[in-house]
Amino acid sequence: MNTIKEVKGKILLIFAAVFLIIIAGCTENQQIACTADAMQCPDGSWVGRSGPDCEFVCPNNNIGESIGSSMKKFESDEEMTQFLRTRLTQNMDSFETMDMMAGNLVMESSSMVRTASDSIQSAPMPSSGADYSQTNIQVEGVDEGDIIKNDGEYIYGIGKNKFYIMKAYPPSESKIMFEKDILGRSHNLLLNNDRLAIVSTINSKTYEIPKYSIEPRPVYRPQTLIEVFDVKDREKPKLIQNYTVSGSYSQSRMIGENVYIISNEYAYSWIGIPRPFATVGNTRIMPDIYYFDFDDFSYNFNTIASININEEQPQINVQSFMLGHSDTIYVSQNNIYIANRQNNYIFYREDIQRKKFYEAILPELPRDVRNKINQLGNDAEWKDISKVIEEMYNSMSEREKRELLEKIEKSIIEFETKIHEENSKTIIHKISINNGEIEYKSQGEVKGYLLNQFSMDEYKDNLRVATTFSVWTRNGRIEYSNVYTLDSNMNLLGKIEKIAPDERIFSTRFMGDRLYMVTFRDVDPFFVIDLKDPQNPEILGELKIPGFSNYLHPYDENHIIGIGKDTQERQGGGFIMKGLKISMFDVTDFSNPIESDVFYIGGQGSYSLVENDHKAMLFDKERNLMVIPVYEVEDNYEYDRFGYYRNKVWQGAYVLDVDKNGFELRGKITHWEDKNSNRWQSDYDIKRSLYIDDYLYTISDKMIKINDMNSVDKITHIQLPYKEHTYYRSPYYYDDIEVVSQDMDMGVSDSIEIKQ
Repeated sequence: MNTIKEVKGKILLIFAAVFLIIIAGCTENQQIACTADAMQCPDGSWVGRSGPDCEFVCPNNNIGESIGSSMKKFESDEEMTQFLRTRLTQNMDSFETMDMMAGNLVMESSSMVRTASDSIQSAPMPSSGADYSQTNIQVEGVDEGDIIKNDGEYIYGIGKNKFYIMKAYPPSESKIMFEKDILGRSHNLLLNNDRLAIVSTINSKTYEIPKYSIEPRPVYRPQTLIEVFDVKDREKPKLIQNYTVSGSYSQSRMIGENVYIISNEYAYSWIGIPRPFATVGNTRIMPDIYYFDFDDFSYNFNTIASININEEQPQINVQSFMLGHSDTIYVSQNNIYIANRQNNYIFYREDIQRKKFYEAILPELPRDVRNKINQLGNDAEWKDISKVIEEMYNSMSEREKRELLEKIEKSIIEFETKIHEENSKTIIHKISINNGEIEYKSQGEVKGYLLNQFSMDEYKDNLRVATTFSVWTRNGRIEYSNVYTLDSNMNLLGKIEKIAPDERIFSTRFMGDRLYMVTFRDVDPFFVIDLKDPQNPEILGELKIPGFSNYLHPYDENHIIGIGKDTQERQGGGFIMKGLKISMFDVTDFSNPIESDVFYIGGQGSYSLVENDHKAMLFDKERNLMVIPVYEVEDNYEYDRFGYYRNKVWQGAYVLDVDKNGFELRGKITHWEDKNSNRWQSDYDIKRSLYIDDYLYTISDKMIKINDMNSVDKITHIQLPYKEHTYYRSPYYYDDIEVVSQDMDMGVSDSIEIKQ
């Protein structure tokens, strides 16, 4: 007899199937008569206006056909729609409710921006500072987008959806040269000589007429907007071109003159399947879509676009890959690696439930019962098997039942742990990038999940990966760490598994032939791992100390800086979190690493942005300089103006002298008017720092303060253009933003309507 849950599941499955059949014919929009204009595409072919949005549609001729043997290409949008429809219907019976019953293909209107036509004259280039800092990046030669860039004379920044250019050097001439609103949610900048790219996410609005209806309905969809400017004249930057890529912004890199943008979008929603695309001005490019023929509960379009921003009219090259949920991306000078963590929902599947019965439960039953069930055959229906089990239970005493269930429980735990270990894995996709060309190469897999981009590293054509395996079982959590090496074809070379049982990875740093790794549960094991022989990685040394490091930064080949938290063991087990901790690890003796110096900041609750965002750190070994933004919480309490008893908080930048022997405070800088406060967030919170010659610049959303680098004495400050937010919801909740228009005359602000 079916249970209520089973009946509900079958009803939902039938409803979903009927729903998908009904909307199957809704894969095309109505064609709208358009003018017979024509234009030349980048490949030399000519096209006319056509399609649902009356836009130019050029083929994407930059896409290569060489794809890994296990990867396929959708030959049509209908094939892609049918693939997703089939997979979603198959998985529908695993959950009682699902919102992702996609059927129709969602197309977007053309870009919502128009191209600038004004020409301007360039101002002469003044002299810049002789020495200036750059963004703290992971891979040499691979720049990462950030909220601040500088060229030794000018600072280019974004804050609270404002873009500005500031004359920064010399400080006596510092001033804001230019400012402009940014459409949507701003993310970062990339700078190459006199070309600058601004990356943001906009939420486009189009209208669709549902099937069997006459009333258009609004459809909102995220797009990544890339605006390329010529900034030779810092007072009047010129917009060269604007581009959009479907999906929410994920990552950006710049290698040489080529900017790479990666966006991400779910492959289904309540309105249907969002077909990936890119636009150049009013011209749409429809990339080929590649996929793996696998079952998953989450499909995403990972779209990669490349733009050479130094070309006179930069062209965009774009490819889209339908993968599972992707949460970690690493970029070397030659490849993009996209990590796709597999969702481990296999225990809902009937074949796994059946496997569990025959492999974990049946062997624990009495011999005569096993024989009866085996005689029924592998195709036996459950009603016949349950009848045998019912007879067994009726003949057993309560003690026999209890003992049998205990044996079965233990066997099930062992079975489920094995299944977890076989299926809790991460698929890593290798995509070649070469002077703007994008080509899928291969894939590999590792056990567990990755922490962040520092969990991967490419070295001598091999990929090294550090993972944490972590699952909940009936017997509690199983957790440990692993290190894997893969060759250029993503085949497994070597591994170390089950490092630090019951702990997970908090930070990693690959340096040449070595990996430095921090795991944590109650104390901080700092591991030194030798990767010289990629087929035989080896743990060389281990150090156990209180606390843990969330970020590791190389000082030199024998010293590593760790930034994280201090902890104290609690009597009776566990630990107490304390303040911020900066460690210097000496690994001169690989087998015996030591913590040679420690610098503590604040009490419980203190933290630094560097712990989660490495770009917030300024480090220069030659200048013995390290600057990090800090929220410092004092241990003492006091009543605030509302009568609450709270800690006092200070926010600013710690300027430290650093050498291989350790750290010493050089000075502290804050933008807060009050030296101490009970606030936890302010628009005067310092987020970044940089230097030009001997001047230190600290940046918040509202201010840039200039200090002498050596004495840390204030020289001057500049108030930044600041866009006040007037709506009630979070300024980052951009589903409340409706894009109305964008004027490309740089003297006119973008128009954004806030829905009430």
